[in-house]
Amino acid sequence: MPESGPDARQAGSVFLNPPVDRAQASMVRATGGRVYRDGDGMLRASAGWLLEQSGYSPGVHVGPGVYCSAGRALTVTARDDATGSSFLTCLHRMARTVRETSGIELRPEPVRPPAEVRT
Repeated sequence: MPESGPDARQAGSVFLNPPVDRAQASMVRATGGRVYRDGDGMLRASAGWLLEQSGYSPGVHVGPGVYCSAGRALTVTARDDATGSSFLTCLHRMARTVRETSGIELRPEPVRPPAEVRT
């Protein structure tokens, strides 16, 4: 992670590689995407590739203060005007776009603390 510049404040990889069924895996592979089997034998597609196929390329502005990092779409960065609310809104928008584009559901990777812990 860069120590300064627009990518210095990163949330890291924001989506898990999603599980896919055989038909979805075939579609992903046919269009150049990566599919692999996880430790449990489940087929998974590359979340980063799905994001890029849905228009979220490295460096793209996603919403108020939120950008894909210059290095990869799967890493989201926060700039000065980012808020927790804008970040969550952007994650939902990104997942919705991938679902509408490919039919594949992305799940956020960051774990939010329970409401009783947040301040």
